[in-house]
Amino acid sequence: MSNNCRALQRETKLMRIAKEAGVKHVYNGLGMVVGQGAESFKLWTGKEMPVDYIKEIVAKA
Repeated sequence: MSNNCRALQRETKLMRIAKEAGVKHVYNGLGMVVGQGAESFKLWTGKEMPVDYIKEIVAKA
């Protein structure tokens, strides 16, 4: 598994190299960023963040 988190980059050079090397699970880290944001949102507001809505926005960015 490879996880290479860089600010909203869909695919980095490291991710391409990992895929070419046959790594089956390569993640860009956006799921982790949204998850951390959701936890922070809940901590600060006491409310659940609309995770699905945020994922849609991030996917379009």
